[in-house]
Amino acid sequence: FKEAVLYGVTLWSLGLLCLSCVTAFRKVFMYVYHHQSSVAHRVQSNRDCIRACVERLVFLPRYMRSFMIKDIKLFLREPILWLQFLVFFGMLFFYFFNIRRFSYHLYASFWKNILTFLNTFSILSIVSAMSIRFIFPQWSLEGMNFWILKLSPISLKKVYLEKFFVSFISLFIISTGLIAISNRNLSVEPTFFKLTLFIVSLATFTIINLSLGLGAYFANFKEESYLKAVESLGGFIALVANFGYTFLTIVLFFSISHLYFIGKLQNLSGILTTSVITWSLVSIVSSFWVAWLGMRKLEAKEY
Repeated sequence: FKEAVLYGVTLWSLGLLCLSCVTAFRKVFMYVYHHQSSVAHRVQSNRDCIRACVERLVFLPRYMRSFMIKDIKLFLREPILWLQFLVFFGMLFFYFFNIRRFSYHLYASFWKNILTFLNTFSILSIVSAMSIRFIFPQWSLEGMNFWILKLSPISLKKVYLEKFFVSFISLFIISTGLIAISNRNLSVEPTFFKLTLFIVSLATFTIINLSLGLGAYFANFKEESYLKAVESLGGFIALVANFGYTFLTIVLFFSISHLYFIGKLQNLSGILTTSVITWSLVSIVSSFWVAWLGMRKLEAKEY
């Protein structure tokens, strides 16, 4: 009861802190809001920080940088989009960062293994959810402007590559960073540290490919909101595919590690190597097959 009261008071104080911050920065927010809405600010194109940052990536083709600027601005202009990223991944970050405060790193290897794969599952679940919500409807959000992409000298495959590059780099940095923090604070064995890091990396690659491929296959250019695209039949299929893939991945590798820690599996390295290779091949082949189907369907669509 005392611990419950302590957590309740902590949550209450955190709420008061957030309320105090909102009250304190109200004037600043109003000033920034009116400044951003003013006509004088709109004509100051030389202060475009996003364009300046992306243009520094000189190793990327010019067309890719231009499309990156468009997609990043489209994402950042809607606070409801990036705030969801901030909330979900921010909660995981604070949880993983404070794992040692709960003394989880002092548990036996058996329990630390369970926590490791639960944390891996939570990361991949959020990656799947964010992919369905924001990556899947990217083609549909091109809307009535899709004819510009279709008639441009840039092929749709290159546009697909750009969308995949932006999505993968952002989610890869976040997801691998979170699993690295989790494993480090749990003092996970080096073998399982590298295993979970590889699982998160390749699973993120596969999930993004599945979302973009299915998004291209079920693209509907009459949708005005990304929520309508997510709630369609294609969105449901992508949801089942992503979460089914995530669940099967975690069950496979958790079962192997669990059998090892309870002493019923002796040849860990051999079985683990075979499982990783087989899983990697299935993931890569299936993701590229879905992407190929999606691009083939997208190129045949009328505009």
